[in-house]
Amino acid sequence: MVVKVFEVNTDNYFRKNMEAFTTDINLDGFVALIEKESDFTSIPANQRHTRDFTFSMFKDRRGLFIVEFVGNGISSRAVIYKGNLQLVYRSTIAG
Repeated sequence: MVVKVFEVNTDNYFRKNMEAFTTDINLDGFVALIEKESDFTSIPANQRHTRDFTFSMFKDRRGLFIVEFVGNGISSRAVIYKGNLQLVYRSTIAG
């Protein structure tokens, strides 16, 4: 199984597409920040198992990341928003 981590530049994405980010983004042309390969050949195919993946790079970085797991012809994605800022305002008498 191959695990790839991508970082999306949200400013460029919005300028190009003029819409909010969607999870069905085409990752062709993106370069992965991290690419790890895990070997599951020692575990029998009919046995259910779990594996924990840790990404220490998310600890000190903010942004929008896509983690993609690809193995045996099956792909799965996780989208991670970290450090999202939103404009909050309130109208007052002074304006």
